[in-house]
Amino acid sequence: MKKEELDCRVFKTIQKVTLSSFEYIEGYYNPKRTHSANNMLTPNQKEQIYFESL
Repeated sequence: MKKEELDCRVFKTIQKVTLSSFEYIEGYYNPKRTHSANNMLTPNQKEQIYFESL
C-alpha cells in the first residue's frame, strides 16, 4: 500500500492520510486486488468463501 498509494502523494493532515488509506483498502485492495496466497482471489472473495463454509 505504501508503494502503490501513500508514496505517490503529499498529505496535509493525518485525517487525509487516514481517509486515503481507507478509500484505497475498501475501494481497490479488498475488492479488486488478487493475491497468490489466496489462489488468485481478492480478499473479499476469500472472506466470502470462508463465511459460506461455516
